[in-house]
Amino acid sequence: MVTLRPMTEIEFADWSVMSRDGYAADLQRAHGISPDEARRLADASLDRLLPDGMATPDAYVFSAENHEGNVVGWLWIAIRREWGRVECFIYDIGIYDPHRRKAYGQAVLAALDPIAGKLGATCLGLHVFGDNPAAVALYETAGFRVTELTMSKAVAN
Repeated sequence: MVTLRPMTEIEFADWSVMSRDGYAADLQRAHGISPDEARRLADASLDRLLPDGMATPDAYVFSAENHEGNVVGWLWIAIRREWGRVECFIYDIGIYDPHRRKAYGQAVLAALDPIAGKLGATCLGLHVFGDNPAAVALYETAGFRVTELTMSKAVAN
């Protein structure tokens, strides 16, 4: 079991750097782009999605605490109104290395449902990179299903 609570300013500053670094690495790995381009894209994305940091309307960044009060992970969501519905979109979710493989990822997702409901959401959404089978398995176990699939192929010369 975990409890989700708003990040402190200090936690947010640390998480923001870690999130940008992680997203840049994901972009570089998934799309084969240069480290500099991946970093530029990651920075632009976070700057666009969190222009006012934790004060960005409809954006929420949480620390996940276990029953002992230890921070085991994080969650960044935003309420999006599109497709005729209110969706709670998961932008970033993670568990710190020492706490992985202890079902905290599932616990974070379970703790999100009542929060999303209170925020008026009728569904949860997320994006996952195709080369991350552990994340795909976690989301499928939590009841997510594929709604779109983007594919890529290198051009043969």
